[in-house]
Amino acid sequence: MGKAKTQSKIDFKQFLVNRGEYLAMGIAGFFLFLLLVLGISKWTGTKDSAKIANELNQGASRVYNNIQNGTINPDDEAKTVPPKWVTEGITYQPIPMGTFALHGPVFDPIAKPDTKKENPSVLPIGTYPGAYQIDLVKAPMQGFDIIYDNEGRTKIAVISGKLVSGADKSKMKSISENLKRKGKQAGETYTRTVKTQPTGGGFGTGGTSPPDRGGGPDGEPGPGGFGLGTPPPGMFGSMSMARSRGGNPYGGMSGGGYDNTSQRIEKSIEYISIDELDRALEKGKVPAITVIPLRMVTIHAEIPYKKQLEEIRRALRIPIPPSTNEVDRKRAEEQALAEAARYARYDGYEVQRRVTRQLPGASQPQVIQDWAEYKFEDKYIELINSRKLADNIEEGYISYFLRYDMALALPLPQLVSEVTESGGYPEIRLKNINETIKKLREANKKPENPSELLARVQGGRRNLYQPVTAGQTGVSEIFGDAGTAGLTGLGATSGRGGLGGITPPTPGGGAIRPGTPGAGGGGVGGGLDTTGEPGRGNFPQAPPVEIEHLLLRFVDVDVRPGYTYEYRIRLRMLNPNYRAPEDKGPIEVANPNHAKIKELYSPWLQLAEPITVPPEAFVYAIDVASYRERMQKEYAKEKELLSRLQVKDGQVVVELCTWMEEVRTDSSNKREPVGAWVVADIPVGPGEFIGRKQYVKLPLWSSENKMYILREVPDKVIPPRGGKDVPQPKGWLVDFSTRSILVDYDGGKVTTKVGGKLITEDVASELLILRPDGKLIVKNSLQDEDDPTRKQIVSIWTKWVGEVEKRKVESSGGTGDNFSPRPPGGGGSGPPP
Repeated sequence: MGKAKTQSKIDFKQFLVNRGEYLAMGIAGFFLFLLLVLGISKWTGTKDSAKIANELNQGASRVYNNIQNGTINPDDEAKTVPPKWVTEGITYQPIPMGTFALHGPVFDPIAKPDTKKENPSVLPIGTYPGAYQIDLVKAPMQGFDIIYDNEGRTKIAVISGKLVSGADKSKMKSISENLKRKGKQAGETYTRTVKTQPTGGGFGTGGTSPPDRGGGPDGEPGPGGFGLGTPPPGMFGSMSMARSRGGNPYGGMSGGGYDNTSQRIEKSIEYISIDELDRALEKGKVPAITVIPLRMVTIHAEIPYKKQLEEIRRALRIPIPPSTNEVDRKRAEEQALAEAARYARYDGYEVQRRVTRQLPGASQPQVIQDWAEYKFEDKYIELINSRKLADNIEEGYISYFLRYDMALALPLPQLVSEVTESGGYPEIRLKNINETIKKLREANKKPENPSELLARVQGGRRNLYQPVTAGQTGVSEIFGDAGTAGLTGLGATSGRGGLGGITPPTPGGGAIRPGTPGAGGGGVGGGLDTTGEPGRGNFPQAPPVEIEHLLLRFVDVDVRPGYTYEYRIRLRMLNPNYRAPEDKGPIEVANPNHAKIKELYSPWLQLAEPITVPPEAFVYAIDVASYRERMQKEYAKEKELLSRLQVKDGQVVVELCTWMEEVRTDSSNKREPVGAWVVADIPVGPGEFIGRKQYVKLPLWSSENKMYILREVPDKVIPPRGGKDVPQPKGWLVDFSTRSILVDYDGGKVTTKVGGKLITEDVASELLILRPDGKLIVKNSLQDEDDPTRKQIVSIWTKWVGEVEKRKVESSGGTGDNFSPRPPGGGGSGPPP
């Protein structure tokens, strides 16, 4: 019997478990073998690289030979044949006219052009390179000594004196009322700024305090000296901040802002309520003259006046009569622009400001005040307009471009030129303005004198924008020729001298009809009416037609060192179509609503160049030997003073320079304005703070003499010995204290042994200084001696002090107090450290 056959059953899953790795390896090996075969075949089929290179070289040679021989390869020529659509063009099938049917005529061949007026666009200031210039001016101006309390009440300093003989009582009354009005207006502005500080209102009013109370760790040093520290005084109107002054990384010696609330120390003056000024004048007490330190940014910008006239001519449909020749055509265009000039009535401008500062180590500047409306007129009223004695009246050709009567230029006050860095205001550097002046000069155009300018601008509706002379502010009336001479002698700003008591001729103004020339000059109109409303037919006198640009002037009197300022400006113009329906009866404007708009504005234009106010305090290392010789010469007869002030062994000498707005003698509310660079040389040893209270020959303003004189503080700093007074240091006590420390130094007075002998000599000093922010800096006396900034500052300081020392003050006049000269003894503050 045969065996039954059994069918074998393969378990595939079990097979994969037992033999799966072998299967995978076999498949992988197969594909690897396949790739190897393909690679070998590819390698065996490659062409020889040398052969390929040889073929390319041969082909290049053939092409080069064909080019040289002028032979054309037929294959190449065939490839250059353009396609058919290039040579024959493309045929487009026209669209049937009925596809897009029109309803009505495409145009009316007999329609008249629109003769109705429209509002003109106001063009911005020049947007091209060189259309504006930004300058920083630091100098004092002479002014009335007006202060305010925290409630805005106004006080004025008066000095006992004799009114000029024959003074007109009515004029004195007018002067008094003018001072009252301006002082109270400024007081209200000051109080509003301090208490409410509207958005974008600026920095408020600064004050000063002993420098060792301020200072910030976050400033970077400027060239050879100090940088920025804490925020500026009076930021956002804070009076508490105005009392704590910082300003440089060395911690102190920061100068301080001008304090509108502090009385002066000079004892010959007294402060009274401005309401009592009339009675004071009757008693022979006249307003005291002082100096007002100013730090201001001035911006001059070109206004495209001719293009604006062309836009007005277009908008008002002023026709240009047809002409047959070039001469008549040009004359017709000039007449049309002259007609348009009757309606070109600028009404000032508006400004937005942004304030930033760059902190050390920060990638982006810190925003102190973002873009906001800046009420620059309020600051101008508070610091300048309420106090100034006279303005810097332009003369010559530049006055043609300034339109005070259109509120386009704030007047610049006269400066005390002897303490300014440049002797006055910067020259106008605008290309188009200077080119036009050149053309006017070549055409023998008569330049304007100050009287002509003043006559032209009187009668405007904004007294703030009217330049004034000493005669108009009352200085020449109160003080006579002597007072005016004091103003002109020190108030010259461009080498031209001051204006003294110029009285301008009576200008044309008020409500004059179109076509009637004002007394101030020919042409149409004589100024806007004094009510502030653009009367019907009242137009400012237009500039000459050849003037293609006007000059805008903006003045920012609220800037502080170390901060960067950016500005936006837009022009404001009175609408020539305003109230047109009321005047003319039938509506002449294309849109009746246009006649309801009183003012038109240009687009905002942001100036591309921000301005950073540089630091105003510097420290330098100076030669020890020269300091020692100077002290020896000055105090040779006063041994005790010499021993106190002379540099000691183990000390070096630093020179501290700062631009000071005012100084104090103690922590009281008394102060004296300066407005100039002040320099002091002070010995210091390792481990000591740099700077101290130092007596310097500091010229200060005398209201009695109406000039800078050398005055001294009546303080006894060295106590008597044996019941006898001893000589006191000469000068005014100024606090130059800082929080920086002299870590170590090299050089100075060095003793070396040569050939068995000890030789002592003075060598160059090198100082290692630790600032309050923890940074170390090195100063070298040889390098600092040639530093251009130091040279300029020391030159201005030395010349100023030398000129003041030469002035002879009559002994009978003196200064009215015990300031200079003073005998030893007196009150008492401690000796300088």
